[in-house]
Amino acid sequence: MRESRRISWVYVLFLLSGAAGLVYQVVWSRLLNEIFGVTAHAVTAVLATFLAGLALGGWLLGRIADRRPDALRFYAILELGIGLTALAGTWAMSALGPAHVWFASRLAPDSAALLVVRCALAAVVIVPPTFLMGGTLPAIARVFVGGTAELGRKLSLLYGLNTFGAVLGSLGAGFVLIRAIGVHPTLWLAVVASSPRGKRPSPQPLSPLRGARGRGAPSPNPFFPLRGARGRSKPRGRSGCSS
Repeated sequence: MRESRRISWVYVLFLLSGAAGLVYQVVWSRLLNEIFGVTAHAVTAVLATFLAGLALGGWLLGRIADRRPDALRFYAILELGIGLTALAGTWAMSALGPAHVWFASRLAPDSAALLVVRCALAAVVIVPPTFLMGGTLPAIARVFVGGTAELGRKLSLLYGLNTFGAVLGSLGAGFVLIRAIGVHPTLWLAVVASSPRGKRPSPQPLSPLRGARGRGAPSPNPFFPLRGARGRSKPRGRSGCSS
């Protein structure tokens, strides 16, 4: 019974993580729009760097998650890092304004060069937390998915929960939270939602993973059959959504 509650609680936290990821994205778009002065460029820079961070994190941190015996602890560390780097990056935005003014005064307003500069400035803020976000799905899947027999069902559930949380986060931030409490309080709320409070990782995996091993179904790496000949393929992390 206690194990079942623990599993359900981690599912809820992963849904909240997805919501927080899209709240971050909306907040960053609003803040960068104030710096760049062009909504289209702000949204483009946020989306490009957001997806780049997710891809890089899923590729590198996913490999680490596969080798960690304490995948739940690793997931909690990632979530804590996401909140801290999101806060640090937002505070660092004050330094982006003068840098942007310097480049904007020397480059054509609609030039590709200025868009690249804006993406680079956005990356300073957005890539660190989204890099960590990219590792959360492989880490949590390592906890719950015990073998190929469970791969489709449980990975689909995890990804679906995270994506549904992302939908709630984008709608809530864009239409409710920022209007009601402001941009920076909304960011703090996202940090609280994705924080690993209540996650008391144990050195052993949760029971679904242990149960699968007892049946002789598992592979040490649940994604091993997906690797193919190249041995590099990984399931994606958040797709424009997040933690």
